[in-house]
Amino acid sequence: MRPKSMTAFGSGSFENKALRLEVEIKGVNSRYLDVSFRIPRNYSCSEQSLRERVGRVASRGRIEVNVNKLVKNQALKQTFERPLFDYYFNIYRNLLREKNSADPQAVSKAIVEILRKPEVFSTSGASDERLPGEEKGLQRAFSAALKAFEQSAFLEGKKITSDILKRLKKTTALRVKIESIVVGQPDNLKAKLTARLSGLISNEMLDPARLATELALMADRLDVTEELVRLRSHEELFVETAHTPPCGRKLDFILQEILREYNTISSKAQCARTQALVIEAKAEIEKIREQVQNIE
Repeated sequence: MRPKSMTAFGSGSFENKALRLEVEIKGVNSRYLDVSFRIPRNYSCSEQSLRERVGRVASRGRIEVNVNKLVKNQALKQTFERPLFDYYFNIYRNLLREKNSADPQAVSKAIVEILRKPEVFSTSGASDERLPGEEKGLQRAFSAALKAFEQSAFLEGKKITSDILKRLKKTTALRVKIESIVVGQPDNLKAKLTARLSGLISNEMLDPARLATELALMADRLDVTEELVRLRSHEELFVETAHTPPCGRKLDFILQEILREYNTISSKAQCARTQALVIEAKAEIEKIREQVQNIE
């Protein structure tokens, strides 16, 4: 399997002598799978099966499915109820006579208003009834759109995964630099503190056992070896997870752990260079998190 992006787009169409169908499927980020449809009224019976097909190619994301239907002129059915038209028109004409009005514009407006009434003049076929080959055409257009949508998701997912793995390599290089700086730092600090205390306090006043204990505790509080080991483990797990989709949520959790380790290192570090490297690494991780939010 390959990583997918939740941001994707696909379209498909179908056309015959009677109609033209256009299907568009759009996807954006979402914590869960949320599929909405905008389709002609007479396609409601097909919506559930189409929804299930979307669910087979997407596990997360807010997905919109739009279906546009254009019925060609020869497929339209027009109905004109002349008796009903005459009935309404006579009412208008009588009202005009009562008002002693012979305004031709008033008559024209009356005709237009009457023709707008669906019971007098109507056009069917656009959305009220199925035309020959329509269901088959809908399925074909939807299949093409769904295939294009999935291909778009794979393509964008590949780009995002490539980018985040490159950025992770940068943070790995920064972690290696931090390791080179902090190696032996606690022991060096112990030696410096011992030398300073020896210069300030006479040897008779020093309790070697107590001094060793205090220095060991201080060195332990400053030691970041465990954090660096866990960072290396998290980085390996991140790379492994990125190649076993769907992985978006898992990657986000791993990044939270990586950030937690860097925050601990930052609080313990007694070196300006280490602090600077931690800040640089955290900046890269935030960029990775932004990209991960788009992975399914």
